Amino acid sequence: MRQFVRRALLVLINIGVGVAILVAIEIGFRLYHATAIFAAASTAEVAKPITFQFWPYVMTGQVAGTHYNVWWDEIRHRMVTVDVATNNAGFPDSEDFDIAKPHAKSENEKIVLFTGGSTAFGVGATSNATITHQKLSEFLNAAQSDVHYKVVNLAMGGWIAQQEAISLDLWGRLFNPDWIITLDGVNDSTVGCAMSQGTGNPVYFQLINTLVTAYLASQSQAVYYRGYWENQLLKYSLAYRSLTGQQYIPPPAHVDKDVTSPLLQVVTPTSLSEVRKQVEFYVLAEQSILERFQDAKFLLTTQPTAQDHAFMLGEYWRDGDSYAINSSEREKFSSELDQWLDSIKPDQVRCSNTLQVVGFSTRYALAMSAVRLAEQVEKYQASRRRNVEYFNTGLLYPKDPEKRHSYFIDNYHLNDAGQETLARFYAYKILQRDFPGRDWSEIRPQIAWFH
Repeated sequence: MRQFVRRALLVLINIGVGVAILVAIEIGFRLYHATAIFAAASTAEVAKPITFQFWPYVMTGQVAGTHYNVWWDEIRHRMVTVDVATNNAGFPDSEDFDIAKPHAKSENEKIVLFTGGSTAFGVGATSNATITHQKLSEFLNAAQSDVHYKVVNLAMGGWIAQQEAISLDLWGRLFNPDWIITLDGVNDSTVGCAMSQGTGNPVYFQLINTLVTAYLASQSQAVYYRGYWENQLLKYSLAYRSLTGQQYIPPPAHVDKDVTSPLLQVVTPTSLSEVRKQVEFYVLAEQSILERFQDAKFLLTTQPTAQDHAFMLGEYWRDGDSYAINSSEREKFSSELDQWLDSIKPDQVRCSNTLQVVGFSTRYALAMSAVRLAEQVEKYQASRRRNVEYFNTGLLYPKDPEKRHSYFIDNYHLNDAGQETLARFYAYKILQRDFPGRDWSEIRPQIAWFH
């Protein structure tokens, strides 16, 4: 009996020691984790630009009911304290949306829908009140009292033009809009090749596709939890596969470990020459937007960048608050752009996030999409099929690099001053077209690139 008790005590002691060791390990990890978070609080690591989740139809969008507290100002290498909140659909709008309940539009109300990517969403603004759509609403309603303008933000970080088009069907139709404003071009120039997601695919498509296929399409039942070691057990154990009904999930076929974000490391092999198809897809998506809301007015605009506007987008522009160009110079620029892309033999170059490939793919796609979108708008204007105008908003900001940077927090995102400049321009164009007989010179924006 004593021997049994002794052995039982020994087992209990060993169990206690084992539990104590596990508790100590857990405490150690918790302390390390807390220290790591504290250490990261003073770095850009905590300044996550946008938080994504899966959204039906459009695939990706911002998390609903989220507060963004900081942006990382890459130009000045500092944190910017902000307070930007999203509604129940992930948009930075002040009101929640009911997907099955149209907005009760008043008789004296005009609705402006504003859509695009993260710049239109408001990354860089210090609050919802300083985002372009809110400033636009202020300018429009302060300038006149004939109607009340309601500006609705339907922009999401990472979105390409096709997602914008779908969102206009999904949420935009609730508002019976009088105006559609788009601000885009950058995501359509980066997602396909620079992020290696493939032509026509939205950001994170390859990762989502791989996960859905692996965990749902190839399994006899949906599996919600699985770790690395269980997956390895499934790979080598027929017994475990038979008992659980699960199948081994092989790793993605194409992974680029050089990509910083783990969410973008799952890629698809894409030739650099695909950027030409990506431009075509972008133009078709913009055409799809124009085919909606036949009674609305449209203002399609290319997103501004902090980069050298002349190098990125050409010097065929002419001063003016409407699209003014030298047509022969635009044709020359387009031809030179094609030759420039061909110089790297794009059929033999694979898309990646290397500096050279990103430089070629982004510049070509952004510049050519600006040319092709303008040409598309010109066709619609000539046929009078839509009340539409195009403008490249990069011209609203100074040519001098230092002065231009004062409106941005990084290459593509605007600070409060940059957002206000954009809003003032949009307000001027809307009022000019809604009330053509009036003098709106007081709010006329300066086209700063020429001054």
